[in-house]
Amino acid sequence: MLYNSGVDWLELDLDIAGEPELTVTASVHVACWCTENHNAHYVLEACWPVASAHDLIEGFAAGTAILTEVLNAGPFDPSTWRIHAGLPDAPKATP
Repeated sequence: MLYNSGVDWLELDLDIAGEPELTVTASVHVACWCTENHNAHYVLEACWPVASAHDLIEGFAAGTAILTEVLNAGPFDPSTWRIHAGLPDAPKATP
């Protein structure tokens, strides 16, 4: 979790998963504010299939490079990511 307001969030993930095949995935996702709540939307995702130890190293390095770029460049406000992806924004808090 990179940003969490208690209502809204931005998360970065780096996953190595083996189902259905071994894959490295780097992703950025935000809280969902659709009418039908899906919990989260992936606004950036890249995947690398792994067939060898070399592929695993390359995929892990590429995934960490993408996430490091997000950390260095920002923004961390989820609404900016939602606008770019064409998703609904979080509801405004009422005083």
